[in-house]
Amino acid sequence: MLRFCLEPGCTARVQSGRCPAHTRTLEHGRVNFEVRRWYRTARWYALKAQVRREQPFCDECEAEGRVEPWADLDHTTPHRGDAALFWDRRNLLGKCKPHHSRKTGHGA
Repeated sequence: MLRFCLEPGCTARVQSGRCPAHTRTLEHGRVNFEVRRWYRTARWYALKAQVRREQPFCDECEAEGRVEPWADLDHTTPHRGDAALFWDRRNLLGKCKPHHSRKTGHGA
């Protein structure tokens, strides 16, 4: 079912959230936009693939005795724009949506 974009006055129909134009505008206006661009690089996708091969399941689910594939790659120590921390493989753990959201405080 399609809905209207969340941006007031926009008539674009979307599955959820905002239309591509308003999503892009919102993203470009973020304070940390330059750092967030790192998440859209070939280097990041290669690093994610490496982590997926090495650790295919959510670390917290495994600790609870469950096997769930991870959906989000978590920086154990927040990088806050520090490139060394951002790209450090030892600072990355795969987490399922609920565990990652619980840690970051974003939904779920």
